Amino acid sequence: MKFRKTRDEEEGIGIAPLVDIVFLLLIFFMVTSHYDIAAGVQIKLPKIAKKTAAPDEENRVILTVDKDAVIYIEGEKIDISALEP
Repeated sequence: MKFRKTRDEEEGIGIAPLVDIVFLLLIFFMVTSHYDIAAGVQIKLPKIAKKTAAPDEENRVILTVDKDAVIYIEGEKIDISALEP
């Protein structure tokens, strides 16, 4: 009479040791790597000829154009022919 041999070990490679090795490699490369700070490029910005202040609330005009090309000025619908060039 033949008896089947039982196997106590799993077949194949276990996933837990592979995860450990991956984390060890990750930590190794993080510790041994170094980063260089990139040297900035020196540029000369142009000077502003005249400083202008932001417009006051009373001098502002709110112009809105929606997706259908309808124009609103201060919330009122305006026909495009009513605008002056």
